[in-house]
Amino acid sequence: MKPRPYYTVIEKLAGESWKPQYGSYDKEDCRQEVECYASICTNPLHSWKLISSGDTQAEIDQAVQAVNRAV
Repeated sequence: MKPRPYYTVIEKLAGESWKPQYGSYDKEDCRQEVECYASICTNPLHSWKLISSGDTQAEIDQAVQAVNRAV
């Protein structure tokens, strides 16, 4: 059985690295969270992404580190 994906909203401010902010097994829930963040913050130097990984903290941290290395 394939593991269930876990989705994480990650946030980045200019000059900083990506950091996890919110997570859920429901991808649509995470998309709505990004829309909410974007509607509140109008700072163009503020970014959000949605990534998927396993659901353990180690797997989430590893996925966030991979995004930070890719930048």
